[in-house]
Amino acid sequence: MPNDLNIGTVRIGNLIDFDPDTPDRKVQLERTADSIRLTIPWDHCEDTYAAWFSAETLLSTKPAAETTGIPNRLMFADHNGSVMLLGCRVSQLNPIFFGAGLGIIIVEYAVFGFWGDLDLDNVESLRSEVSGLRMWAGLSSVDRDRASAVPATGPRTVTYTLKDGDPIDVGGPSGLRLVPSWHATDDYFSDETVLRNFAKVETSYLEPSAWTKHLESHYALRDLLTISSWIPETVLLDAVFKVDPSPSDDPTSRSGSWLRVIAAHAEEETAGSAPRMHLINYLDLRKEGLLRWLRLRTAFARAIDPFLVSALTLNPRISIELAQVCMGMEALAYLIVQRDDGATPKAAANMSIAARLERVGRPLADVIPFDVAEWAQSTADAYNAIKHANRTLSSDIDMLNRWRETVLVFRLWIAVELGVDRTALGHRIATDPMSEAYRLI
Repeated sequence: MPNDLNIGTVRIGNLIDFDPDTPDRKVQLERTADSIRLTIPWDHCEDTYAAWFSAETLLSTKPAAETTGIPNRLMFADHNGSVMLLGCRVSQLNPIFFGAGLGIIIVEYAVFGFWGDLDLDNVESLRSEVSGLRMWAGLSSVDRDRASAVPATGPRTVTYTLKDGDPIDVGGPSGLRLVPSWHATDDYFSDETVLRNFAKVETSYLEPSAWTKHLESHYALRDLLTISSWIPETVLLDAVFKVDPSPSDDPTSRSGSWLRVIAAHAEEETAGSAPRMHLINYLDLRKEGLLRWLRLRTAFARAIDPFLVSALTLNPRISIELAQVCMGMEALAYLIVQRDDGATPKAAANMSIAARLERVGRPLADVIPFDVAEWAQSTADAYNAIKHANRTLSSDIDMLNRWRETVLVFRLWIAVELGVDRTALGHRIATDPMSEAYRLI
């Protein structure tokens, strides 16, 4: 993913549509390592902008009815264009001297490139980049054509053709699409031309919807790729689409603009260009399988979430990691026996941890590269020792292997649930890093 999130420090003019009589001031908008922040100075406590902070600090002598907190959204414009800031909240108020002060606002999203009073809390479409998606889905927007033989003398020629490829229309309630894309950058000073070949995730609802609703499908796709390879993938918010609010003779018209977005808490791609060895390939699923995954991700969230936390935020203490995935496995068995075995919630809740693990692993015995019964009992013993302080903890290497085996069983359950061929899974497991036991050296 591009490292173009740093918008630096820019000087911008007045807040639009707030107080046109207030003189211009140096309002500072900057991107830090983990936030977008806006710094606003004022000269006296009766300043209009000071009223934003007075609701938090009780500095103003204005009547309470005249003091206001920070608006949820702010809009600016200068010679560089326009930007709307969404999800604004007070961060801090610096010391005040003789009535002059400096307030800092933390911003959730910055949206660039439009003008007007648009409602951006709900949007028709949203795009993001999910790391690892392009290779997984087999998408490409760059063709390379080179001569079959390199001439002994004369110029060498390599031709790159950048084109918009055909998207994969997955569909579903969110109108999910996987869109191949490309980007070319020429840097005259470094003598570099960089071609990026990547894919975007796009969701489109019939009615404008909250960003969080759109992002559910984006994160679900990231989760699937992470589970498949056990390499932590990331989502980078890219743009939102807002339909032109002006009247149209065509009621089905969706003319509008894609607006670039920067999120305050953008995920950093930790996987980089590391090779992915997937248990689940796109060709195993295609559109129908991806829709099954979206439904499964929602129905089994209580079981899947602990595994995703383990994959995306590895804790250095293996006892915590093992406890976390075992909690996920407990929830998985609880849901499975009700759905597949007709068990009542009470009966499902009364199963021992060893019985739950064995229930999940038993139907997968032909693809699991270790004994299911032994894994279930040894993992249950290690988990119970973590939960009960009167028991002796297993060694770190033993807990590490129980964690590895439990994660592998979970990944295999997801693959089989989504319809991946068992013979193909057997071949992939043979080369999966989690199939090899950890050993002390």
